Amino acid sequence: MNDLEHYRQLAEFSVDGIQQLDTGGLVVRINRSGCDALGVADSEAARGKPWVAFWPKDVRVEIEAALDIARGGQAAQFTCMAPGPDGEECWWLVNVHPFVDADGRVDGLAAISRDVTEDVQATEALDAIRERLQNRLSISQSEGETIAARNHKLARQLASVRLSQQQ
Repeated sequence: MNDLEHYRQLAEFSVDGIQQLDTGGLVVRINRSGCDALGVADSEAARGKPWVAFWPKDVRVEIEAALDIARGGQAAQFTCMAPGPDGEECWWLVNVHPFVDADGRVDGLAAISRDVTEDVQATEALDAIRERLQNRLSISQSEGETIAARNHKLARQLASVRLSQQQ
């Protein structure tokens, strides 16, 4: 098996959506995860179509901006909300990179899309916990609790939250 075939299979192994685009933003190749994320049956169904057309209208401005940056030779990254493979809203981290030829000219683009919904939800949950703990701290302070007792109580609560997050 040659190196090109290894790279093709490597892209297929990825859980990220990997799309090879021409400089106009049309899909040249797409891996299975990319097909699933964009809701297309297979790579042939996406080939030759504008990549931006597979995304909801409200995020297309961000996508076009990222494509323009990559056409200029720079990598671009953005996060957006769009439907996932199951139709549920997901948070996506999208990276767009230029393919550069031997003369330094951009001759294609790569787009890699990762579902980061669980990360966003975990961050939101931790923020909510921090806010609740901060509220409890404010109440404790107003009730005259000593700093040492308050710190001990908060440390126990934080340890309990961390333990429940791990389970």
